[in-house]
Amino acid sequence: MTTPGQNAPDGAWQFGDRMGQDMAGMTQSAVIDMMTAAARADLVKAVTGFNQSRGKLQSSAADLTDGQNALRGRLDLLQGITAHGTSVMSKNWAVDVLNTWKTLPFDTQVGPATRVGVTSDALVLKGGGLWRVDVHAAVSGYTIGLGSRINPVTHFLEFYNMYREIKPAYMIEIRDAAGELLSARSFDATPEPFYTEYAPPGNGLTGPYTTNYQTTFVIDRPDDTTADPDAWVYVRLLLRVEPSPSGFLNDTLATIHGGTRMCGLTAVRWSVDTDHLAHAPTVPDGGEL
Repeated sequence: MTTPGQNAPDGAWQFGDRMGQDMAGMTQSAVIDMMTAAARADLVKAVTGFNQSRGKLQSSAADLTDGQNALRGRLDLLQGITAHGTSVMSKNWAVDVLNTWKTLPFDTQVGPATRVGVTSDALVLKGGGLWRVDVHAAVSGYTIGLGSRINPVTHFLEFYNMYREIKPAYMIEIRDAAGELLSARSFDATPEPFYTEYAPPGNGLTGPYTTNYQTTFVIDRPDDTTADPDAWVYVRLLLRVEPSPSGFLNDTLATIHGGTRMCGLTAVRWSVDTDHLAHAPTVPDGGEL
């Protein structure tokens, strides 16, 4: 660089200083390493934060303290109720697979039940008629992403973590013993949006987000099918978690909460005086309203 008749800019190489001598003998790769050191350090830090989010706790015990547990054998309290049963998840579970419906393991009966059984992941309905299913569910978590930008001060490329909300959705699914779908309802549970960088957001932003859903449907079966497993109907709750857009690489850290306070799957039969089961997963467009 030349500056005839003027002072040299700050930081410019000049005759008589040692800057050029200190650089002498450096290889091209060494110069590249020096020039990209800050960006690489930011990248390593950001990737480390990203990978740490992958070390998820697969499951943990959930709180199952509920007064209903003491009534589990009290079928006398269900006199006049033709069918009823409730289950909860006995553990909290990390949700690892994105954009895929995962069956939630509602595996523990709560309170008395009649003509309703509990498996490792479903309520079993043992009779026909008009049924209602109620769901209580809570999920917490956030999306972690890896972003890049030019630092406005140093003008170097820097990498960083960004954190945003997750996009959970639930589906109540009813299938017969052969696995044929009888009915299904899906529900979105997207929380309020948020955005932050460098540190995971606090609990106030990540949840848990508690939601409640219900659906009614008709089962074309005899009144009591307790002795006929081929006629049983299975009710399951499924969860799907999608990440919010966060940089060029993103993942979610999500937990579905178990326990008697944070979840519940209940089936109650309202009537046996019903018929005409109809399942229509898709319908034609009706035009404008």
